[in-house]
Amino acid sequence: MLERAAHPQRGKKFDWLYEQWQTEHLLETLPGLTSEVRDLFQNKSDKTVHHEHRGALVCVLTGLLTAYGHFTAVGNVQGGWFFLPPWSCWEEWAKDALNSGIRELKQEGAQMQVLKT
Repeated sequence: MLERAAHPQRGKKFDWLYEQWQTEHLLETLPGLTSEVRDLFQNKSDKTVHHEHRGALVCVLTGLLTAYGHFTAVGNVQGGWFFLPPWSCWEEWAKDALNSGIRELKQEGAQMQVLKT
């Protein structure tokens, strides 16, 4: 189980999450990926240290999961959707944070939805 970092500095949250992905072997928990895809991403993630390159790997992986039908989408029909990893992979603190943010946006009049697969 991931331990939430105590308010990491701006720009450091992603690096912390990426390192958790590696340390906790979270790639193994993602649904719908073949062993070849898992091996490729594990190999690349172990060797990738540059922040922007790590971000690119996460984007490609999120795209693959979306193509396989395993995703969480946040947004709406008019404004578009932001695709994230499947809801089943989220820790409770992350689910709570997203739900809280959605509630706040709705109170401000935004028409937000969360689609979970």
